[in-house]
Amino acid sequence: MSAAYPVVAQRTLEPVPSKKFLGPKRTRSLDDIPQGGSNHRLVYRIGNDYQLDNGALTMDSDTVLEATHVSLVDISRDVQVPVRIEIPSKDADAFQLQVTFTCTVNDAVQVVRGGTHDLGSVLKAYVRKHRRIFELGLDYDLTEINLARRKISAQVTAYAMASPPVYLGVKTELESVEVLTPPSVGNYQRTLRDQAGRHYIDFDRQHRSQLMRSAATDYEQQEEIRSQRHSFTLDANTRDYQRYQFEQQREIGNNPVDALKYAYAAGEVSAKEFADEMLRQEQVEREYAQQELRRAQEWEQASLERGHEREALAETRRWEAERLDRDEQWKIEHKQIDLAAAERDREHAAKNAEREFAREELRRARERDHASLESGQEREALGEKRRWEAERLDRDEQWKIEHKQIDLAAAERQEENAAKNAEREFAREEVRRARERDHASLEHGREREALAETRRWEAERLDRAERWKIEHKQIDLAATERNQKLAVQIEIIRKLADRGAIDTMAIEHLVQTALSNHPEMSDLEEFTNIEVVDTTTETVRSESRDMDDPELREEDEH
Repeated sequence: MSAAYPVVAQRTLEPVPSKKFLGPKRTRSLDDIPQGGSNHRLVYRIGNDYQLDNGALTMDSDTVLEATHVSLVDISRDVQVPVRIEIPSKDADAFQLQVTFTCTVNDAVQVVRGGTHDLGSVLKAYVRKHRRIFELGLDYDLTEINLARRKISAQVTAYAMASPPVYLGVKTELESVEVLTPPSVGNYQRTLRDQAGRHYIDFDRQHRSQLMRSAATDYEQQEEIRSQRHSFTLDANTRDYQRYQFEQQREIGNNPVDALKYAYAAGEVSAKEFADEMLRQEQVEREYAQQELRRAQEWEQASLERGHEREALAETRRWEAERLDRDEQWKIEHKQIDLAAAERDREHAAKNAEREFAREELRRARERDHASLESGQEREALGEKRRWEAERLDRDEQWKIEHKQIDLAAAERQEENAAKNAEREFAREEVRRARERDHASLEHGREREALAETRRWEAERLDRAERWKIEHKQIDLAATERNQKLAVQIEIIRKLADRGAIDTMAIEHLVQTALSNHPEMSDLEEFTNIEVVDTTTETVRSESRDMDDPELREEDEH
């Protein structure tokens, strides 16, 4: 601590002059009293007596005026007071010992009365009073500071417990004991760590370089061995293939299809050429079958006598030809699927050979690693690692094989489903066509009957209309003839009346005669206005009567 503890400050107070008559009141100046915070208290000395000021005394109180000394005491709780001393070491140096105490002022008056103004120096003297403490570091060098820490800490703690520090008005307890690391030791240890790190990095770099050189040498040797083994394997495969070709050529004979299959298996033709050639062969066979079918259709069509039977037979033949085409298409698709499956099997065989070769290489690598290891524990660890790697490869291969089998099974199921669907579709198509033929025949018969009925009814309607027109023509002609005769008679009567050759009685007789023939005329004036009705007027009148006829109107609506 930079300031003293627990007495922070203390001053001697000058006597205050007596009060004069009519003079100012006696008081002290604030500059004479030390100022503190809320954790400080003032203690005044009046002769041999001490008085504590808790902030209630004023500058003109009797205690302040009569006091000769004043002290400012720190009453904070658990104030840390460190004490640092040096302890000699074995290598003629010294350990830095720091002992920290926690102090709390219980009675500020007792502190001032006891004279414990600076507790730090008092506690330092308390620690130094333990004489054996200066002998604790003589068994250790500065580099052995950790061993010295345990012994010194235990000794100081035991001393504080056996003989605790007791002072008037202050509660003092031991808080911690520390042996500080000397700067020289810290620098030395850091230097050692840096050098060790650099040495380890250099060693690791050299070790890795050696491992890389050794691995490169092993790889070159293994590559040379692998190249020789590959050459031997190629030679053996060539001899086996030549024997296989000889046997295949002996078994093929004169069959062109087998020769084509052998050429495809030998790689002399590509998959596309093989498929094209097979399709061409299938096309030739299909054309021959179609020609035969066409000849049979022509012969059967020529032998049929009725047109309906010929149509039905032609439809059957056409359906049969379409079925053959679908069967041929289905066979071609299955051929292509078989070729793809053969290609997948060949790739799978090649991959199996590569995996077998990889396993052989892994086994030889394990043997070399096992021979190069020095300790049994490392051999076991490497063997376990290699075994686990081999098991993982086996599991991966098994998984791939299972997935291949699943894919093949799925492809077979798809092919079976496609075949079944084709058969079901063929059956549905056959039923639909039979229904369409039956429906067409039935519809054709119904249409013929409906058409005949319609034509019969139309003929009857035309006949009735013709008869009605003829009758109306006859009626119109008779009416026209009567009108003409009547007009002639009326004209004669008018001329006779103009000449005065006929009397009134004779004219009335003639009119009555005319009215008896035409009762619809009741006015004499109408006789003079009668004119010959032309054919157009009678035709319009006839058409209007036709529209009034209900039977004819119903026929027109039909």
